Amino acid sequence: MPKKNLQILDRFWLRIIAMTFMVVDHIGVLMWNYRTDIGTGADTAIQILRFLGRIAFPLFILMMAEGMHFTRNGWKYIGRIAIIYGLIIVGITIYIFGIEKNPSLMSGDFPGRNPFTDLILIAFFLFALNSPSWKKSLALIPAGVIILGHVLMEYEARTGNAVLWFPYYLRPDYGVFGLLIAFGFYLARPITQLMAKKMCASYSLDYEMYLESPDFQRTLNIIGVVFYATITIAMWGLSYVMYDPYNMSWQSYCLLAIPFMLLYSGKRGYNAKWFRVFSYAFFPMHLIILFLIFFVSFGHV
Repeated sequence: MPKKNLQILDRFWLRIIAMTFMVVDHIGVLMWNYRTDIGTGADTAIQILRFLGRIAFPLFILMMAEGMHFTRNGWKYIGRIAIIYGLIIVGITIYIFGIEKNPSLMSGDFPGRNPFTDLILIAFFLFALNSPSWKKSLALIPAGVIILGHVLMEYEARTGNAVLWFPYYLRPDYGVFGLLIAFGFYLARPITQLMAKKMCASYSLDYEMYLESPDFQRTLNIIGVVFYATITIAMWGLSYVMYDPYNMSWQSYCLLAIPFMLLYSGKRGYNAKWFRVFSYAFFPMHLIILFLIFFVSFGHV
């Protein structure tokens, strides 16, 4: 009896799922900010929303790793992320100088790092790794920025001293954790391909045809998940023996994303131009909408 193909989620549906859980997470963030108005009884609901929200980021990283593998123009892919990243930076700057009128927030101590910093640095990292020959070494540049940001976060958390020369807009939100899971997803493909090549040679199978099969995607998903789970558990374990500015104790709930990863089909799915524009613009759009809803409901920032 042939194996039933359970890989039913293409990148379109993974993107929808990731965006949904991102909204769930940010509803939890705003509820936390307004918790004195909502009432302390909402604390449990807030925790559940934040825990479920952990599903979003690793799915975005998985799709980025896949996108960088399949795209024919890595610079165009990075450019789309850079546009949204720039708009967010402009918005934050307007908030700091126009609303808060507090230029000191421009320091590295800015409270509320921007996950698009992780995305653009990881995009450069993956783009370099997918490049030929010596260009792979350029991955050390974004990796170095992420590691430096992580180290400085540790230093600031331990000492209470803000490092002003490293600006907030270069501070990765997920730090080394985001970098490592991106690297794990990247490594999964060449390892799976090597295993497939040896198996096809042993059983006289068509290697190129096998790469398009559900069996290959199933194996790729499993290896990617093994890397992902190992990194998450290792980082969670380290958080108990060293200071943890990234809160891996609750960040580890990102393991809830594993079922979605295992169901990934490797296919692009629906990819109309309007949806591509919408998916990139969704981050700032949904934040503005949620902020307005909470502002109208409670009447203050």
